Amino acid sequence: MRQSALPYVVLISLMWGSGYVFLKLAGTSLPPFWLTALRTGFSVPALVLVWLVLSSEKLADLRLRDALVIGTTNGWLPNAMAAFAVTRLPAAEAGMLHALTPVFTATLAALFLADERLSRGIVVGLVLGFLGVALIATSGDLGSGDWIGRALMVGVAFSFAAGSVYARAIRTRTPALLAASQLSVATVVALALSAFTGETQHFPADPAGWSAVLLLALFSTAAPAVLFLTVIRRHQAVRIGGVSYLQPVWAILLGWALLAETVTPMQGLGLLTVLVGVWWVTRG
Repeated sequence: MRQSALPYVVLISLMWGSGYVFLKLAGTSLPPFWLTALRTGFSVPALVLVWLVLSSEKLADLRLRDALVIGTTNGWLPNAMAAFAVTRLPAAEAGMLHALTPVFTATLAALFLADERLSRGIVVGLVLGFLGVALIATSGDLGSGDWIGRALMVGVAFSFAAGSVYARAIRTRTPALLAASQLSVATVVALALSAFTGETQHFPADPAGWSAVLLLALFSTAAPAVLFLTVIRRHQAVRIGGVSYLQPVWAILLGWALLAETVTPMQGLGLLTVLVGVWWVTRG
């Protein structure tokens, strides 16, 4: 019997979902491109260490094209767009729009991957998951953002979906190396853009800001990048795409636990609906 993707989806979504809290903490004083450069730049040494110490991957097996494509679709482009978007949108609304990722993933996978067909269970799970995220978003400050922020988050969702389908197609044998090279590409591009816009003069103002940046880099960027590229080799892209439904769940729970934000009954119902939907999508 095939192993369920659910434990991996829960763990990856926790790592990525916590990033919204760290973005809020770090992003108040840091421009988007520069924050992206710091986020990805601090991730690279950790991933190189993982490759050197914990893996047996060969440098010759790494393809530059894969690093460039995934470094863009899952690296600098969505991270920069998300950093811009959270300055214009409430976290709940940003999370809801990010939850379009599984819908885009399912569509792209059905179009471009021969072994990924939409079963009835996956469709039911996608619908339930999106309904749950909509319940979460409409119970908060939905609508207080602007169309630019919403368009950016739709772009984030599509970019991650395209990267997921591409990663599934190549089924890389070098997840640690590819993650390191992906984030190296993202760092170089983000540094160039931040230098062009004059953002590189900004740094976190206090230890709390530096802590948020480091947690964003290591826990919410480096670790899930390796885990995602490892897991996508064994599970359908649409099943792993369920992480985007759980990210706003973690954002709400962590916001409640760490930032003293409240959780309404409607959000609680949305959380439960999301969990049921993700279970349907990921069940093996």
